[in-house]
Formats: sequence, C-alpha cells, structure tokens
Amino acid sequence: MSFISIELSVYVLFAWGLYTAVRRGRLDAMSLIATCIVSFLVEFIFATNIADLPAWLQPWIAGARKGSDDGYDYGTFLVMVGGVPLWVVLGWGSIVQAAMRTTAKLGFGVVLAALADGLLAASVDFGLDPIAEQLGYWKWWMSGHQPGLNTAFGIPLDNFLGWMMIVGGLSLTLRIACQLSVKWGSRLWVELACLTVAMAFAFVIAVGLQSVWDWLYARVTPAGTFMLVYGAAGLLTVTRLPWLRRDAPIDVWSLSLIGYFHLFFLTMLVTQRVYVAQPVLIAFMPLMAAGSLLAFAWPSSATLLERIKSARGNPVAHPRTTDEAPARPSR
Repeated sequence: MSFISIELSVYVLFAWGLYTAVRRGRLDAMSLIATCIVSFLVEFIFATNIADLPAWLQPWIAGARKGSDDGYDYGTFLVMVGGVPLWVVLGWGSIVQAAMRTTAKLGFGVVLAALADGLLAASVDFGLDPIAEQLGYWKWWMSGHQPGLNTAFGIPLDNFLGWMMIVGGLSLTLRIACQLSVKWGSRLWVELACLTVAMAFAFVIAVGLQSVWDWLYARVTPAGTFMLVYGAAGLLTVTRLPWLRRDAPIDVWSLSLIGYFHLFFLTMLVTQRVYVAQPVLIAFMPLMAAGSLLAFAWPSSATLLERIKSARGNPVAHPRTTDEAPARPSR
C-alpha cells in the first residue's frame, strides 16, 4: 500500500509544482523539466545493470560509474521508465525546484545558493532513504566496503555525498544558464540551448567532484569526507541565515511538498514499524524533519509568523503567497 501511496501522491505534487512553475514563467517550467531529465539520467546510470544495456552504451556507463562501488536495485512500481520509477524522477526534480525557489529568496550568490540547494535537498533524502530501504522501494548493495562507519542507517555515505554533489552542480549550472538566457534575450531557442549546456556541465561537475571524493576517501575515509563536505557547506551557508531575508512571500507549493514528504516518512516509520530495525530513527527523523522544514521556511519565517498572529486575532495585512499571483522566474 505504501508503494502506491508515495507514487500517486508524488504525481499530484509534481503536477501542482509544474502548474506553479508555468505561472512563474517559461524558464522556471523549463528548469523543472531539465532537472527531471538529469534525475532520470542519473538514476538510469546507477540503477541499471551494465550488462543489460546496449553494447554501444556500456563503455560510457562504466566510465560514469568509475569510483563508485555501491549501487541499488528498485522495487516494482506502477510506472517504470527504463527500469526507473517515474515518481522518483518527478520527486527528485520537485525537491530540487523547491530548494532553488527557497534559496533564490535568501539573497545568496550563485555558488553559496548551489551549496544551500545541496543541503536542502539532502535534508529530505536523509528521511527518504532509510524508509525506502526498509520498505523495499530500493535495496542497496555495497561491493567496495562493509557496512559500518561508511554507512548511515544501512545507506552508503556515498549516496548523501552524491545528493550534495549532483544537486549543487545542477543548481549552479541552471542558475548561470538562466542568467545568460535573460541576458541574451530570453528567446525560446536561447533558453533551450542554455539549459541543454547546463545539464551537460552538471555531469562534468559531478564527475570532477567524484574524483575529489575518491582522493579524500583514500586520506580521511568516506566518513571523514562526509563530515568534511557537509560541515564546510553547513558553515558557509547556515551561519549566514540570521542576516538573510525572512519576509519573502510564502511559497505554498514548496512548503507543502517538503512537509508532505516528512509527514509520509514519519508515518511509515511508525505504521510500518521501521523503527524496529533502526531504533535510532525514532529520534533522528523528527529532528531532521523539523530542521528541514525550518530551513525551507526560513525566507518566509517572518511572514508565516504574521499569518499566525493574524489567525489568533491580531489583524495584519496578509502578505501574498507565490501561488496567488505570478512572480518573476527565480534566477
């Protein structure tokens, strides 16, 4: 039952997100589609048995996987595309879109925004992967090392570093592509060309960063690399939050998307008794959910507080939400 629930709910949330992206502007909608395309390619590369691929494609896939000793196999869902569940692709794209909308309102520069996007997206994955592994949405296999300090809840730390690497790289290239397309006239063919190049360069960045991870693994172990990367990204972004904008309009879709995911994970934790196999999740997942929601809500936290005060009987002018009127595309 949980398979159908997560699959159908993600389709609904993605359709809503695409609708709001179209209202915000063509470039936002195209960026969401581009993110889903990259998501599919990444999942296809790492979840497909190389021997099952066409002979001409095998050397390219083998090269893309170089440096990774881990992989996973998917369970069976209603809609599979190339062996990849469609809901995973659309959910992946939706999470990245929500992260980019959030950081666009904070006032970060392009590089810091990309780092923050990686952290925001990973905050959802830290709840998703332990639940998905236990419920059989996908199963990890680890040929390069034994579970232990190199894993978290049975998930290779490579996976969480991968989220930071791929989301951050894609966010960086998409932001630059959007800026250039506007600078060059915002014509459809210009936007398509810029986004296509952005997707290609996102893979280049991912390959480059994987080489950096491999170099660090040999010197400070995967666990040390994980703490170093997430620690540095956290210090560079989170420490600046108190001085960033907090009165932005409320993005109803983004907050609903992230809130739904965490509520679903917590529900599965209890109803499917996932905590029996991973007792530490009883404490970890509520804390991660609270931190993730706070991070996504941060740009609009002052606005949300005004709404709460108004609901309690202190009338104030209601700031509009981003779903109430079109806004300029995020850059």
